[in-house]
Amino acid sequence: METINLCDNNDFLIKVGKNSRILGIDPGKKNIGLSVSTPNQKLAKPFKLIVMKKFKHFLKELHNIFK
Repeated sequence: METINLCDNNDFLIKVGKNSRILGIDPGKKNIGLSVSTPNQKLAKPFKLIVMKKFKHFLKELHNIFK
């Protein structure tokens, strides 16, 4: 799997700002792991594991998280 950077590190820090949490998405073939950073962005903790059934199911799970 290829990693795609949407912006460089300096732009990212400016856009996200300090004390913002970051959602990490770790896509796998069978599961998708989600993690959330601490407000100071020094650590990330596991948040949820989504069993990949269909992509539509994944989107529904994400939608429920962001409600």
